[in-house]
This record gives sequence, structure tokens and C-alpha cells, in this order.
Amino acid sequence: MTSVSPLGFRPRQARGIAARTRVYDEALRQFAEKGVSGTRVEDVVRAAGVAWGTFFRYFPRKEDVLLEAAVVHHRDHVVPAVDAGLAGGASSREVALSIFIAMLVPVEHPPQLHGTIVQEVIDSRERFAAMLGQDQPFVVLVARVIRHGQERGEVRDDLDVLTLAGTLIAGTLFPTLYCYYRVLPGLAELDRRPGPEALVERSFGVVWRGLEPLP
Repeated sequence: MTSVSPLGFRPRQARGIAARTRVYDEALRQFAEKGVSGTRVEDVVRAAGVAWGTFFRYFPRKEDVLLEAAVVHHRDHVVPAVDAGLAGGASSREVALSIFIAMLVPVEHPPQLHGTIVQEVIDSRERFAAMLGQDQPFVVLVARVIRHGQERGEVRDDLDVLTLAGTLIAGTLFPTLYCYYRVLPGLAELDRRPGPEALVERSFGVVWRGLEPLP
């Protein structure tokens, strides 16, 4: 039986918040420069001006810094994309596409680091959900849009929402992740568009056709 690390402590006082922010920012800076495996905790704490134990108090796993970045990105970019699209009357296709663009296209971090963050979310889904405070947050958002589309007659209703959401997520997420952020051996020479947004739009378009109402 494997043990599960507890979630990191979130300080409430200004001094603790400032220390945690320094650790977080410095870790991400070094991740971008040297990669996660090449970044040493001792270098992070030295640059952040905190004690060794402070790092692990806030981030029990080094990879928890990546998940924290994913939490911030989800709250600041992914959820607002859905809320704005639905409130503005956009089609379910447009809103669903905006979710994947918001999730997979880098904003604050370099592309390689952003891809590492997304991969860590996939590898540590339950931990990410616990840090965010919501079970299966990405599935919930996509399912919400699909249900909205079914109500508007824009999405087929002969299949359940979770089946459609899972199909759309897998068919859009993995081609972008593995053909842009992590090119697998033997795939480097295949035709790829230059950026993640183009790959999102291409793979999403293929899968969405299967979600459209049957003739």
C-alpha cells in the first residue's frame, strides 16, 4: 500500500504568504530553466531565502508546485472561458473549444513548462482535484457545456453527457499533449502545425463532429 503525501499548508498571515509565494515563484523559474528533474530543492530555498523545511511544509512534493500552477491557471483562465462563453450566448462548440484552448495554450509559463504542468495534472488527477477543492474539475466543465449543448439541440442526446465529455477530452487533450509538448519517438517527422492552438483546433474539430446531432 502506497502512502499519500498530505496537501501543503496554506498560510493566512502576510509573512507566511510572502514566503510561500517566493518559494513558488522561484521553483517555477528554475523549472523553466532546468526542468523539474534538474531543479534541486536546496537551490530553490537558497534563492527564495527560506529554510529547507519551509519548502516541504508548503509543497510536500516538488511536483506540487506544478499542481499549484495548474490550480491558478484553471481558476484564472479555464473557468472564466466557460463562464464568459455561456453568458455571452456562444454556441456549445465555441465554448467547448475555448476550454481546451484555455487549458492547453501557454499563458504565464514557457511552452515546455506548461506542457509539464498539464502532464502532472493528468498523472496526479486526484491530488490536483483536492488542491482545487473540486472533484474531476475539467470533466465537470466539459460536461456542463455538453449538457448546455444538448438543451440547445447542438449536441446529440442519444448518448449520456459523461460518455461524450470523456470522448471529447481524450480526443482533444492527448493529440495536443503528445504531438506538441511531448513528441514521441518516431513521430517527430510527422506533419505538425507550429503551435498548440492549431493542434487543439484540428483534433477538437475531428472529435466534435461525432458529438453533433445525428441527421
